Amino acid sequence: MKNRKPQSNLASKHFSGSPDLEETGRNLKHECLFDDKSPDTSPPTEILNVLVLDDFLAQINEACRSFKIALPELSLDRLGLSRKTSNTVERIFQDTIERHQRQIVTTAHSLLDDLGDDIYGEEIETEFAPRHLVALARQRDALRRVLELGLQVIVSLPSEYPCPRDGKALDGKAQKSLISALRRRSEEVCDAADDDVIRAKLELLSAVPKLKELSSAMQSAAEVLDSVARMKVIKVRQGSPNPQVRFALYLVNWIKTCASRPNYAVLADLIQAAFYASKKEPPAWTNRLEIEMNREIKSRAKWAQALLSRPYPAPVQQPPAAPSNLTK
Repeated sequence: MKNRKPQSNLASKHFSGSPDLEETGRNLKHECLFDDKSPDTSPPTEILNVLVLDDFLAQINEACRSFKIALPELSLDRLGLSRKTSNTVERIFQDTIERHQRQIVTTAHSLLDDLGDDIYGEEIETEFAPRHLVALARQRDALRRVLELGLQVIVSLPSEYPCPRDGKALDGKAQKSLISALRRRSEEVCDAADDDVIRAKLELLSAVPKLKELSSAMQSAAEVLDSVARMKVIKVRQGSPNPQVRFALYLVNWIKTCASRPNYAVLADLIQAAFYASKKEPPAWTNRLEIEMNREIKSRAKWAQALLSRPYPAPVQQPPAAPSNLTK
């Protein structure tokens, strides 16, 4: 079977908040489509939407690495879902396959190893890494596995981000103490360089300039830290402070990308069932996913507005150089 050669990069456009995993058919130059009779058949005019799984799998790996979590074994068949929820999930899978015209693409990934190598179908040559069309008979299994991985991440994440440096960050009082110590030590180093006895010994080592430079560097460091301590920073909220909520909203956007609808109610049932299966109490936010999404959209809009309204710093004017003896 011939490989499909992309006309341009097939890699999906990544976005931290809401995934954009679709690529249009113009990024794939089909030598022979499933309905084509020969490779010489002209490409169809209809644009194909290709679903790329790489971004979602990469986000799962990043969550596991950042929070040092191990994913539990959760299967949709063992979540005790109602018949209505199970049928809706199956409909989402079918809508995804039909919407993307069976064009579901992924790299060979360790998170998909449990499905076996037969999920990888025709290989597609790309600029960065080889990709495969998911085998037609295994596309539903691949989508099911990806959804299960997303639920595993949500129940494994903590409800809040860890404090930076385990609470050892310098507060205002500690910063002032450090600034005073730097200034005091800078003066002591400068006085030592000016002492006749010490200076005579330093001249033997040609170390007087180095000691002067050290004193000046310590003074500069104190000035920089003093400016930082006096700086007023306006904190703009960028999404929920709860990692579980942020990944759940990412999963909402991924499902919307797959099936054109976010399916808030179904995803809420899935998340709650996953928490119960992990012997944990479902958090309250599972019943307000749509509200959390609206908050996310507003916070991102506010953050973008803050960036656009921030004035650019004026260029630093360099003082004129002193005239040299040659120009006098």
